[in-house]
Amino acid sequence: MSIAPTISTLTALKLSFVRWMSVLHIEQQVEQLSRPEPTPITMTAIEQVSSPAPQQEHALENPVSQSPPPHRRRRILPWLRRFSSLRWRLALVYIALFALFAFLISLFLYNTASTILYADGQAALIQHTTQLKALLIDEVDCNKIPLSSAFKDVRLGTGTNDIDAVYATDAQGRVIASSNGTLLNRTLPYIPASVFSAARNIGTPQVFHLQQTTGGPIDAALVSLQLPAASRCASADTTPAAYLVVTASYAGESATLMRLLLLIGLVAGTLTLLGAVLVFIITDFMLKPLVHVRDAAQAIALGDLPQRRRLPHTDDEIGQLSTSIGHMIDRMEQATASYRSAEERARRFFSDASHQLRTPLTSLYGFTQLLLRGAKDDPATLNRVLRMMKNEAERMSRLVNDLLTLSRLDEGRALRMRYADLVEIAIEAVEQAKLMATDGRAITLHLVGEERLGVRADADLLKQALVALFDNALKYGKQGPEGWIKLVLHKQDGLVTAQVINNGNSIDADDLPRLFDRFYRGRTVPTLEGQSMPVAGTGLGLSIALAIVQAHQGTITASSASSSTSNGETWETTFTITLAAAD
Repeated sequence: MSIAPTISTLTALKLSFVRWMSVLHIEQQVEQLSRPEPTPITMTAIEQVSSPAPQQEHALENPVSQSPPPHRRRRILPWLRRFSSLRWRLALVYIALFALFAFLISLFLYNTASTILYADGQAALIQHTTQLKALLIDEVDCNKIPLSSAFKDVRLGTGTNDIDAVYATDAQGRVIASSNGTLLNRTLPYIPASVFSAARNIGTPQVFHLQQTTGGPIDAALVSLQLPAASRCASADTTPAAYLVVTASYAGESATLMRLLLLIGLVAGTLTLLGAVLVFIITDFMLKPLVHVRDAAQAIALGDLPQRRRLPHTDDEIGQLSTSIGHMIDRMEQATASYRSAEERARRFFSDASHQLRTPLTSLYGFTQLLLRGAKDDPATLNRVLRMMKNEAERMSRLVNDLLTLSRLDEGRALRMRYADLVEIAIEAVEQAKLMATDGRAITLHLVGEERLGVRADADLLKQALVALFDNALKYGKQGPEGWIKLVLHKQDGLVTAQVINNGNSIDADDLPRLFDRFYRGRTVPTLEGQSMPVAGTGLGLSIALAIVQAHQGTITASSASSSTSNGETWETTFTITLAAAD
């Protein structure tokens, strides 16, 4: 026996282990990066300053630390923190808007009331001025009473809230008489003198707005005291050329506006206070679903994923957010379960691979020790030991080749896809299965219909999948001439199916979900009929068939069913490969 095949096999085995261990190391790094562990930013900064080399090594091991640090939050005084919450901010905004609305309404009411009161005051001023003019003309022109004396005889109505003072002036604006005895023989300071010279024969009172200091008159009404030409008392000798000026400060209107302003301020303040209380109540009620979302998110962040049941399910934006969070959590759970399942499969795979490889290596080591102890001196023993060493080496080589095949398929390497006739591939697989069968079992090929069964596939890999199914049927089907295996090809609805059917024992229901797992050989390894030795194999044949079919975008299933025959009830096991037809 040559040592070269053994060395090449061991080399391939070593490369396979290195490749699988690197994959496991990468998956462990992905797991570490996916865990939400807090990163000590302060310590990292110290390490960056004190030790650049370890920092570079840490950056290589943990790429997440290369991301820029988040913006540092501004420090808020303790007594201001409660006001930084969304509840307080919304409440303060609503209160500010409500207060602004109340202020605008109050301002509008005050301006409207002020306009109305002052308009009524001016109308009353004009009315009083007209009445005083009529009284003075009647006393002066008709009763021949001097103008200065008329102020004493006529009740002018001064001292009321409507009129402050009444003045009689000449044509130049000099005061001739006044109701309060002031400004006599002086120019009236409230109205410019130019107004008197331009206001001759003013029969209707005109109101002038005065610009005086606080407490002085606001408006003044000016009217001429000359008699009309058609008056019964008209006389050139008795009619003086003078004007009547009536001033008013609207003290009553101002007092009314002040009381109204106090009332409006009190009402606006009360409404604002009540509105603030109402805003807090409504804000608490409206933000209660968001509080539930916050509490549930915090619990979920701590790992309590079932807390998503606390998320509110409403028709508004918060309900939509809760639905999105629920979907995200579902995907996280699925991803976590998938990752854990993949990790468990990988660990089980490496454990089983190590076990399967350790058996032939242990056998080779034992045979070597046997030869070193003197078995090489006996030609018959030497020949038997070398033959067993050859079998173990071939077994290890097949195992390594199967592992390499699975590795290439897992990497997603491009297949040599071309048009292939499934019938020709099936014929070759059946012929190879007949060579593998040594117990006289019948192996046949059945075609359903006369349609072409063309597919887009890698012919070699597809043949390998069929041979793997035949090998499984040969190992676990009924042994001897009573056993049979048939390959049934069929095309329907644009799909091509290949079914490998054999009679014998059924597949246990507990084994069906894991039937295509790598190195899985059932809860109890079956034995051949009439033998105590378990069926030889590594548990990779069906896994390779599954990987090949999935690489062709197809499906493979397994099932067992019972059927009644003349010999009694028998079980049939069926493996079905489904591919897309190319014709």
